[in-house]
Amino acid sequence: MKNILSTAVVFLSLNLLGQTKEDSIQFSRISTEILNKGKSYNELRDLTKNIGHRLSGSEAYEKSVKWAEQ
Repeated sequence: MKNILSTAVVFLSLNLLGQTKEDSIQFSRISTEILNKGKSYNELRDLTKNIGHRLSGSEAYEKSVKWAEQ
């Protein structure tokens, strides 16, 4: 999944706004860094598995606010 996403980012970045090859390489490095060392997926997994649905005003919503503050 990570390879597919990073490949998609690279291909999309090749055609955006006439970017140069150096720009594309830099975007690829950034996306690879995010996918390999980022915390987003782990945090999303924690939020969805441990707190669940977060409808406004619900108990889970309040838990998610406290979770985000931490």
